[in-house]
Amino acid sequence: MTGERCPTCDQMVMATVVRAPTAITIYPCGHEIDHMSELIDVPALDPLSPGEWLTAFLAAADDT
Repeated sequence: MTGERCPTCDQMVMATVVRAPTAITIYPCGHEIDHMSELIDVPALDPLSPGEWLTAFLAAADDT
C-alpha cells in the first residue's frame, strides 16, 4: 500500500491487517477502521514535471 494515512492520527500507513470484514487494524499506529475506504489518500508531492516546475518557478521569480 502506498500513499495512505490513518484517519485518526494522520500517520502514514505501513501495513493493514484485516481481522474481520469490519475490523481492520492500521500499523504502525494500531488504530482500527471499519473499511479500507476510510484511509486518507496522500496526493503526489509535486505533480509537475521538472521542466514545468522550473518554468513556473522562473515565471514567479520574474513577478517579484
